[in-house]
Amino acid sequence: MSRLSIVFLCVLLLGLIQAAGQGVDVEDLPPGQDLCLKTLDRLALRHEGFQTLKARFVSTLRAPALDQREREEGSVLLARGGYSLWEYDAPEGKRAWSDGVNSHMYLPGEHQVLVMPLEHSLPALLLLGEADIRDVVSCDGAYELEGRITMTLALKRRDPSIRNLTVEVDTADSGVRLLSYEDALGNQISFAFSDVRWNEPVSPDVFRIPIPENARILRQAVDG
Repeated sequence: MSRLSIVFLCVLLLGLIQAAGQGVDVEDLPPGQDLCLKTLDRLALRHEGFQTLKARFVSTLRAPALDQREREEGSVLLARGGYSLWEYDAPEGKRAWSDGVNSHMYLPGEHQVLVMPLEHSLPALLLLGEADIRDVVSCDGAYELEGRITMTLALKRRDPSIRNLTVEVDTADSGVRLLSYEDALGNQISFAFSDVRWNEPVSPDVFRIPIPENARILRQAVDG
């Protein structure tokens, strides 16, 4: 998962705090777009009181060109203000976090830490509550099946690393349960979330993580 993808996932989990249907007459929209916009509104209401979120995640990557499939899993902790912590059980030792200023990813195999500033990137502004989700995505359509609503979303600003984006929302609690997209290489990537817990007390110290000793630090600039 890239640094941008981490932030973007946080946005989809927590950043949908603007009423995406404001100023839109849904009666004039096709049924799929109507359902999509209404679902974004429900997500907005669900996240209004957000302070923290804990969950388990499973990510899969399928690379058709190489006939390969990878699976990673672990726990994620998110907090208002641009804070996140992704702890991986598999692969063991992998970790990603953001401290409100920078996002980091530690790759134990390479003993490297990738660092990217949060500020000024549009996904980060969403996560920090300083932008509107409508600046990032538009609704292509949605359908409901067996207690889940699957939304097809499009990025308004083209990003080759995130294509064919779909998000599944549980109708029972309006929580995101599955996110999937295709990257620039045609790899199919998905994240499933379970055991979601809201607003449990979290110490800010959790997000103050020292960079491993002697790790190589690679810094990346933000693309807009």
